[in-house]
Amino acid sequence: MPDPLRLAVLTDAPRVAGSELWLLYILPRLLPGGVQPTVFLRVGESLDRLAAQFGEAGIPVQRFTDLTGLPELTREFDLRLLQAWDPGTYLRLLPALAAPTLVVSHDQLDYHYAPPLRALYRETYRLSKAIPLRRAGHLLTVSRWGADFLRGPMGLRDTTFVTNGVDPGQFRPAPPEARATLRESLGFTRFTVLIPGRFTPEKNQWTSVRAARHAPELDFVFVGDMDSSVGTLVQGYAARLGLRNVRDRKSTRLNSSHRCI
Repeated sequence: MPDPLRLAVLTDAPRVAGSELWLLYILPRLLPGGVQPTVFLRVGESLDRLAAQFGEAGIPVQRFTDLTGLPELTREFDLRLLQAWDPGTYLRLLPALAAPTLVVSHDQLDYHYAPPLRALYRETYRLSKAIPLRRAGHLLTVSRWGADFLRGPMGLRDTTFVTNGVDPGQFRPAPPEARATLRESLGFTRFTVLIPGRFTPEKNQWTSVRAARHAPELDFVFVGDMDSSVGTLVQGYAARLGLRNVRDRKSTRLNSSHRCI
């Protein structure tokens, strides 16, 4: 049998979000095809459980404290795959990494703002990410329209896509007899709008808070990183509006004693 392809998977993630769960789901599925991934993960308590889950799935993990050491640590691998939260990571690592390299982008590339803000956001993306991404050997994204955007307005021609999906064995409606118990355990007492995702400008949770102001008969529950800078701003906005139909995943009842969002 041929030797397995040694894949170095690099991420600068400070905590777990969808892109890290994507790795946890995808990487074990590469093992039967002769690919042996090793994940390079920051040192930090917020990532300890993820590191353990990779280990349980047969994926070795190396922890690091300084990004600048990764080019040397990954030099002997056959392929280097990079996922980045911070645009500066592309600028710092791509010129130093040995070839070949592959960048996987989970970026949300369409921004639902008024035209001037949308144009500004796209230009910011071009300067902060698209230009550094030209150093990547290849770019992979997770939607057809995302690939079209990167190839077209951003000029990143060497881009392909593999669409996202869900495991219906894990993500499926609860049995009807369990719904009432689940809703009670989560504090869902009325029609509830669930808004998942990290608090970032491109996800625009701000609009959902504004919608809650005009729909007091509905409850809005946010699931995301409330301690981020954008999360803190949105919480403050909801508090100033005096909204009582908005909360986060940690609250158990919708009343004035709990945080908004």
